[in-house]
Amino acid sequence: MKARVFWGCSVVLTLVLLWPVLAAAKAKPPVLAAGLNHSLTIRADGSLWACGYNPLGQLGVGDTNNRLVPTRVGTASDWVTVAAGGDHSLGIRADGSLWAWGYNYYGQLGIITSDNQKNTPQQVVGFSDWVAVAAGQSHSLAIRADGSLYTWGWNQNGQLGLNHYENKNTPQPVGGTWVAVAAGYGHSLGIMANGLLLAWGANSDGQLGLGPPTGGNQKLPVPVVGGFSDWVEVAAGQNHSLGRRANGSLYAWGFNGGGQLGLGPVSSQNTPQQVVGFLDWVEVAAGATHTLGRRANGSLWAWGDNVAGQLGLPTGNQNTPQPAGAGGTDWVAVAAGGNHSHGIRADGALHAWGANNYGQLGLGDTISRNSPTRLALGRVLAWKALAAGGYHSLGLKADGSLWAWGYNGQGQLGLGNTTDRHLPTRVGTYSDWVAVAVGSSHSLGIRADGSLWAWGANALGQLGLANNDNKTSPTPVSGTGWVAVAAGHAHSLGLKADGSLWAWGLNGNGQLGLANNENKTSPTPVSGTGWVAVAAGANHSLGRRANGSLLAWGWNFYGQLGLGTNTDQNLQGVVGTGYVTVVGGGTHTLAIQYGGTLWAWGYNNRGQLGLGNNTDNNLPAPLNAGSNWVALGAGFSHSLGLRADGTLWAWGANSYGQLGVGGTTFGDFPSPTPVGSGTDWVAVVAGYEHSLALKADGSLWAWGNNGNGQLGVAGTANWNTPTRVLFPSAPPGIYMLLLGN
Repeated sequence: MKARVFWGCSVVLTLVLLWPVLAAAKAKPPVLAAGLNHSLTIRADGSLWACGYNPLGQLGVGDTNNRLVPTRVGTASDWVTVAAGGDHSLGIRADGSLWAWGYNYYGQLGIITSDNQKNTPQQVVGFSDWVAVAAGQSHSLAIRADGSLYTWGWNQNGQLGLNHYENKNTPQPVGGTWVAVAAGYGHSLGIMANGLLLAWGANSDGQLGLGPPTGGNQKLPVPVVGGFSDWVEVAAGQNHSLGRRANGSLYAWGFNGGGQLGLGPVSSQNTPQQVVGFLDWVEVAAGATHTLGRRANGSLWAWGDNVAGQLGLPTGNQNTPQPAGAGGTDWVAVAAGGNHSHGIRADGALHAWGANNYGQLGLGDTISRNSPTRLALGRVLAWKALAAGGYHSLGLKADGSLWAWGYNGQGQLGLGNTTDRHLPTRVGTYSDWVAVAVGSSHSLGIRADGSLWAWGANALGQLGLANNDNKTSPTPVSGTGWVAVAAGHAHSLGLKADGSLWAWGLNGNGQLGLANNENKTSPTPVSGTGWVAVAAGANHSLGRRANGSLLAWGWNFYGQLGLGTNTDQNLQGVVGTGYVTVVGGGTHTLAIQYGGTLWAWGYNNRGQLGLGNNTDNNLPAPLNAGSNWVALGAGFSHSLGLRADGTLWAWGANSYGQLGVGGTTFGDFPSPTPVGSGTDWVAVVAGYEHSLALKADGSLWAWGNNGNGQLGVAGTANWNTPTRVLFPSAPPGIYMLLLGN
């Protein structure tokens, strides 16, 4: 799940599909929330911090005093997402519980009480499977794991979508299946599971996007004009709205008095209008009357009202997107408040700019800033992404540098030679790598400008270079706008910002999805549009489209496609819907559904499905292992899983200690078994017979087969418990970083 929350906030659930053996790991994404005059952040250790305006307790720190620097909210260390409204705040913890604090005059906290405010987080009772929240001026929205939407608080304009105008002080069901919501001053937006965008509430300036025939406020969700069914993100400002489609295009509508629509010198708009210029937007944030956007190359853009410097520009208002952040291309998250802004850069540093009259920037004073200013809050994460291949490993550091270690017989380390490395060694001099993926003997990487690079074995065209020559250094692959990659044994998959899917390399089992079994030496388009995520098993592939469907194709001898047969497929077959994380192993597949339940299918000779037996399955089978799973790793015959409480579990083959469970017995484990007693794991990947993981402090750990130095711990001795990779050292993390692209 990827949740973006801020005042006039958009909350987006984005499926993460990975084969961690062959792709970058993802863990907790950046979490920022900017309210009208207050700000919230979640640090890497799961703690919650707040600063700014606080007369109504919206900071949750137990009093009503403003804070000029971030102050910790309580003692909990399991916050996963937050939202900041006009004068209230919402947050979800790892156990799925929902909490609220601040102003409550309209019932926006969702708790039954006569108190008009709460100075500390109060639990919203009733359910414990909340996954997303949005906070408007005085109303609240939240989505549960089953996709159901609930609303509460101020309802004068029908912004609760309940077909009436009565305020509600407890969550009320709206109906339908939803994947994203956003809340403005008095209006609401939501994306349904089928990709349709709906709007309700105040429509004084056309912010609902319903066109002139409809007009007026709406007390029930109504489809936004345009007919598109591939919306993936929404943001709501005071009286303006924005939406991003799967192809990377950005649309805006509503009030445009400050140029916040980015459409040039035009009046307010009552239907979505495309923001021209780029088709690679990956994030959008709406403040009261300004807008921030982030492109695939990591660049930051701003437009609209700039009265307090909230655009990060020394100039006045801007009615078209303007490059902000001093031209940097390493922004990984943004949030927009009333008249202030926040952003996180690739090194994990938090920056703030704009209005600061209440200390909402967290800079220790009340002086406004018109350019991003770094908060002096400590050191940052050393590692931000991992990839584990056959017998080699890759890692990205927070500064964007790329490192490699392990077997290098085909040049898969990218070091210009074929010499193995037993310690992490830097690859080249670029410092703008954003994603990596590795196959058995080849590697792929994406840089911040959307360029794709490949190196290593290429006998089957898996590098996509239109030839079959191995490469010992990163070599550019044709095309631009790449946003995600996955690598199988000898095939590769890539997504572009326009939602297109491309495949190349080995295709003997139809793993390229091209309706044939011919190998390809160059990226070749796969049928369909609106692709939003992709994963690769050894010789099978998985992908998700914007309509929520999960598809699979390729080798299927053991039922690893989950289609109910054991026949290979060279075209996509539909596995089902509702999966939020899927990884492909050698010949098995693991998946997490909404609600955190774990499923597995395919080959099970070593217990790698975790079902307590050795029976293969050609349909998804549920593990009797509880819920709240958040990340997975699938090796050739072993599996790893991370739960929301930070615990790490392993099952399957353990011949080389790749499960990390210690002891002197190296037999199989057919059910999930805890890896130590730690509760601070944040990311995990599985190689052929080795495992890598990150802890919340940014440290890198490895275990399993080390015959070629793929653990990066010096020497070639195997390890059956997690062992820290001490080079380069990993200082403590501050803010949550996106792990991988």
